[in-house]
Amino acid sequence: MKLVFALVVLVNNLPMNTDDMYFVEAEACNQIAFQTEKGYAGENQSWSTTGVNIKAYCVPRLVSKKSETFD
Repeated sequence: MKLVFALVVLVNNLPMNTDDMYFVEAEACNQIAFQTEKGYAGENQSWSTTGVNIKAYCVPRLVSKKSETFD
């Protein structure tokens, strides 16, 4: 088993299927969570949604050593 950080995304309080989005480092996962919430698309680029509430955060998980991760 290995410890990873899983990205959790909620759209209008409904969970999206991100169960297989594992990150080795908490910082990398939190950066993606922040960008997802804020609509960051690149340097000087972003998007926003009207009437859609997007929340994203990371949680620690124990997964098998064979699980794929983002580094």
